[in-house]
Amino acid sequence: MKNSIKSICAFSLLTALCNVAYADFILRVPTEESSGGPLPNGTISFVTKSSIPNESPSDVPADVPAEVPPVELNPMEVCDAKKVKVDQLLATEYVGVSYGYAGIGSYMSVEQCVIELVIPKSSSSECTGNYTYEDKISGDLKALDYKVTSYEIQGACS
Repeated sequence: MKNSIKSICAFSLLTALCNVAYADFILRVPTEESSGGPLPNGTISFVTKSSIPNESPSDVPADVPAEVPPVELNPMEVCDAKKVKVDQLLATEYVGVSYGYAGIGSYMSVEQCVIELVIPKSSSSECTGNYTYEDKISGDLKALDYKVTSYEIQGACS
């Protein structure tokens, strides 16, 4: 029994060491006579397209980058990309306003970017008596393709 355990351990160790070992080598094949090869010296040279003798630069097509097809984003990725602008808008124009959720949602049976806002009570209609602040935020977010689905009022009137 002890010998079989020793054999298994030795085999495992040997296998592990063999998997870790890597070999590296360089193969040099002489091509021209100066290095011992069959070709006459000077027959191999590396040139750019513009230095090819029988072609003028106008005959050589310019390196035009290949057209990369646009990447299709799923709806959540689209909303996440737009959320950066939402964060910037709230940080610069609406200090104190935040959101509980911003992402993909269904509003009136249409899947779109939705947001649930958290507004300070002092700026809300409960304290001001009009919906100007909420309407302005809603309009600015609509311009960023976000639909405000709810407002949460926090704090006190000041």
